[in-house]
Amino acid sequence: MSGNGISRFISEAKEYESNPDVQKEILKNLVTGEILKVMQEKSIKKADLARMLKTSPANVTQILNGNRNLTLDTLCEIALSLGTKVQVTFARDLNVLA
Repeated sequence: MSGNGISRFISEAKEYESNPDVQKEILKNLVTGEILKVMQEKSIKKADLARMLKTSPANVTQILNGNRNLTLDTLCEIALSLGTKVQVTFARDLNVLA
């Protein structure tokens, strides 16, 4: 890779980190990954979670695939159904001035 290629890669990587659409996808993956992890630990199937949430298995599948906008209310309902609580933290980005 030449100097131009490396420079372009670094520039694109910085844009990737600050791209809201990319960050939304990362957050969706983190949240659904945590839900799936708890479901696996507790041997809860999608159909079981759907019954607990009083919704369809298809809706649960869409939520877990990231195809639904997961509201805080729904996230709380999922956590309570799984016998857990949601914790939220914001990572401090020292490069951004408040």
